[in-house]
Amino acid sequence: MIAFGGEFSERAQKIMLKIQFKMMLLPAFLIFVIFTAAVVLICALTELWIIMIFELAVVLTAVLTVAGPYIERKKTLRVSLPKKVVIDGGFVSAVWEDGEMQKPVSDVKKVIKMDGCCYIVFRRPRYRDVFCEAACMTAGTLEAFERLFQGKIEEHK
Repeated sequence: MIAFGGEFSERAQKIMLKIQFKMMLLPAFLIFVIFTAAVVLICALTELWIIMIFELAVVLTAVLTVAGPYIERKKTLRVSLPKKVVIDGGFVSAVWEDGEMQKPVSDVKKVIKMDGCCYIVFRRPRYRDVFCEAACMTAGTLEAFERLFQGKIEEHK
């Protein structure tokens, strides 16, 4: 059995915010492209270029979408960081403030290791992916963790 629990360090919290930031880039880009195209098309068809003022709202929405994890830092961390993670009997179980999840280890797509933290990414996350920090390990060893996910671990800086 491998278990993680406890308070995350400031470094781990920054890593999670960075992950959330990167996850928001694609939706923000899509919002920007789709609505910009719509505003430009409407302006071109009606020849009322004053409507381009709505582009400011589009840009603001895209910026707020990307910056959201940093703006709502406490809420993002409270929802994203699990209270407890247990890997036992071929299953990964995680408990967050607002829910819990249990998935088989075979559903793990990859494990991203970065600066003493691991982000377990599932093929089809039913709830969400799992983030854990080596310093919060309460049972098991890092060697056992690495053996369990051998071939799926990617090192990132």
